[in-house]
Amino acid sequence: MGPRYAIRPAQKDELDTLYAIHRSALESYVSQTWGSWDDDFQRDFFADHWPDLRLAIDVDGDLAGFLDLDESPERIRVENLALAPAQQGRGIGTAILVAVQQRAALNNQPVDLQVLKVNPARRLYERLGFRQTGETKTHYQMAWEGTL
Repeated sequence: MGPRYAIRPAQKDELDTLYAIHRSALESYVSQTWGSWDDDFQRDFFADHWPDLRLAIDVDGDLAGFLDLDESPERIRVENLALAPAQQGRGIGTAILVAVQQRAALNNQPVDLQVLKVNPARRLYERLGFRQTGETKTHYQMAWEGTL
């Protein structure tokens, strides 16, 4: 049996903890891509871009990550999925993405996302059936259009 996790709406008073998770999960990839991590820029961007649907991920009762979704009748977009490094590789991200795919399949919606080119999470997305639909200088754009 894998780790027990729960998803719930994130609270504004969790911003500092969620930002710390964001930084721990992405700092090395951002630094590889742009040469450094600008903490002031990243912190301001993270706080200013609080989505309508930011979900907190609790693992065994502790805040361990977050999921940002942008949903419309046409599609579900995974804006961010970040887990604290200690929680990565335990099947949590896979389970969450499969749940998003199941929800999308019920409504005949595609799921799309983008991933930094240096981020090995791309392999997870490909394993789950996401295919590259485009790219920028820094990111791969990917989409899943299917049924489970």
